Amino acid sequence: MKEGDKTKVKRAGVSSIWRRLGLVFGQPWIGPTIYDKTTARGRKLIGTDKDQEALEAFAAFFDKRAVMGRIIRRRNSTAIFDLIRLSEKYGPARQYLNNLADQIAAEIEAQKAGDEDISDWCTIVRHQGQFDKAWELYNKLLQDQPSGCSTAGKLANVVYPRLISEKRYKEALETAQENARWAIEEVEPVTRHAEEQARLLTYWLPSVFEAFEVLLANNETALSETLEQWALQIKPNQAVYEGLIKAAQRADHTDVADRLSLAKNS
Repeated sequence: MKEGDKTKVKRAGVSSIWRRLGLVFGQPWIGPTIYDKTTARGRKLIGTDKDQEALEAFAAFFDKRAVMGRIIRRRNSTAIFDLIRLSEKYGPARQYLNNLADQIAAEIEAQKAGDEDISDWCTIVRHQGQFDKAWELYNKLLQDQPSGCSTAGKLANVVYPRLISEKRYKEALETAQENARWAIEEVEPVTRHAEEQARLLTYWLPSVFEAFEVLLANNETALSETLEQWALQIKPNQAVYEGLIKAAQRADHTDVADRLSLAKNS
């Protein structure tokens, strides 16, 4: 994979209630709280000289992944970021993180990994820049269709830039829709501060151009038009036009590219 692609690159109750909840979520429940005390302890120890104790705390949490209830895992979803932070300064934690990633990858390939574990694995891959590894696993899962297709889809956001570069637009569609809707609903295109403007231009706009390309290629007309209107509120206007035009051309929508070119020069 090209270097550029790589850059493109979250108490106790009656026992019968807990049993019912366990059935609902498909996993056994442990502990009296959805917040795991070991992760809190590990987090507090990171900024001290007790790196080994911090690692032991996080290991105690991740080593019992298989018996964790889903809500417990979700409520402790930031633990992976804390473990990564520890791994950046402490070698044994880095080795533990690598081993954890390998374990989860094997579970993903066997289609035995839960959503929380898949999310953790994707976070590790992004942090380590191992997008080629994600791409290999993604395609291996697709070869196992139809059983592997659903699991592969959960990795699509990690291999999203590669899917676009290879024009596998249908596989990139769900991620593009999520990114487009997030921008439209959560990001203000008209900013007042230089810092916000810089974030728009360096982070959001490239993501918007990618989403626009994928939406057009999949003929998602309504959402692509809404995204276009959102993007054209950003200044400088000409740079936005240029990005949208190039995205339309890559998606083989010369009609949209020509329309935008006329609007740009009018």
